[in-house]
Amino acid sequence: MSTRSGQFVTLKEIVDEVGRDASRFFFAMRSPTSHLEFDVDLAKKQSNENPVFYVQYVHARIRSIFREAEKQGIPSSPDTGSLNFRKKKNGS
Repeated sequence: MSTRSGQFVTLKEIVDEVGRDASRFFFAMRSPTSHLEFDVDLAKKQSNENPVFYVQYVHARIRSIFREAEKQGIPSSPDTGSLNFRKKKNGS
């Protein structure tokens, strides 16, 4: 957006260009009172450079792990109160 030249891009144009997920993510990353420089090229990249793409990839990978665990009879939401996270000592 350039206030001097009177040029601006609407939010609809950004969403149409980069998608809803990328738009939400880039706007949510910043405080509403801070300056936002929206890098459209970065938001459209399909690589780990793009934080949105990386988060989406991680989410898909985690869901895949949960699906595989469920196939093997491992519940995806174990009762964490019954889990023992303490290291076992030798012989116990």
